[in-house]
Amino acid sequence: MSAADDQRRARWTPAAHWALVLVVAVAVAAGLLLQGYARNEVGRSSTEQGGTAKALSAAPGSGSVIYRSGGRLTSRGMPDKTVALTFDDGPDPTWTPRILDVLRREQVPGTFFDVGSRVASNPGIVRRELTDGNEVGSHTFTHASLSNISGWRENLELSMS
Repeated sequence: MSAADDQRRARWTPAAHWALVLVVAVAVAAGLLLQGYARNEVGRSSTEQGGTAKALSAAPGSGSVIYRSGGRLTSRGMPDKTVALTFDDGPDPTWTPRILDVLRREQVPGTFFDVGSRVASNPGIVRRELTDGNEVGSHTFTHASLSNISGWRENLELSMS
């Protein structure tokens, strides 16, 4: 082997492992970006008031309970001396049936704000929530904050849930 061959080898680095490093780095970056978007951590500033937040503040009615029928929002108040038992972010296959058992035993209705992706995994629990006389509300499909997302995603979140 000549000195020239040794110099060429010293300057040359194997491309295969750098290509692999680049592919892994791009995959990780893409995964983080996708996760950030799915969790509503990429995009509009959280200080901006989105379409739904503006609509809720302008919803006609007299209370904090917001109903959406078609494309129209209305609000209603609760009667005086009313306590609302609300359970968020379910249905959970472990805890929601236990909560439903207690509510049934005590003959007390509750309101369940379910996440659409969890509803898709546990439809029987949601049927039981409704059959037992409870109210079921939506916390969107992926639990996105509606005040921080674009209009098209807001419509998607609400229509899928």
